[in-house]
Amino acid sequence: MGEESCTIDLETSALSAAQAQKARCWPIEIIAEDRPITISFVSLDQARQLEPAQAAPKQTGDLRLIDITDLI
Repeated sequence: MGEESCTIDLETSALSAAQAQKARCWPIEIIAEDRPITISFVSLDQARQLEPAQAAPKQTGDLRLIDITDLI
């Protein structure tokens, strides 16, 4: 996530156009619901121990984790 762009990484062997569209729209819908969130910062080593491990391979320093209440 950067100042001007953000990516969503999906692990899949195939993605239909409809699935790609849903992946683009779903975060916007969640944001519009204005759910409570918790923000925390963890080291790269701590992030690699989380399930699922989400640390970007080129990441350095602490990561900001955003937990959205009742998301899943």
